[in-house]
Amino acid sequence: MPNKLSYNTNPQTPSVTSKFRYMTNEQKKQVQDALMRYVGKFDTQSGAAASLDGVSNATISHIKNNNWDILSDRMWNNIARQVGFYCGDWQTADTNAYLLLRILFSDA
Repeated sequence: MPNKLSYNTNPQTPSVTSKFRYMTNEQKKQVQDALMRYVGKFDTQSGAAASLDGVSNATISHIKNNNWDILSDRMWNNIARQVGFYCGDWQTADTNAYLLLRILFSDA
């Protein structure tokens, strides 16, 4: 009987988890704060959990009670994305206003 599981044996192909960013404890605290604000918009914590894709009421309780170690980076990133928290690097764009401000600040 053939094995139904397939494994990625190509080292050139990134793993699925590589697109998820590792979060520091400070970032997790910020996600926790954003999540608590999000939960506050609902009548119950269960209602908030039901509105979040892939997030259970128990997961919200773990975050609320600072039991962070049992949650994966994938879960942290999933929650952060859904509650509007962004922890990536800023990308600047050379707009006219940005260039003007950069010139003015360099002369200051």
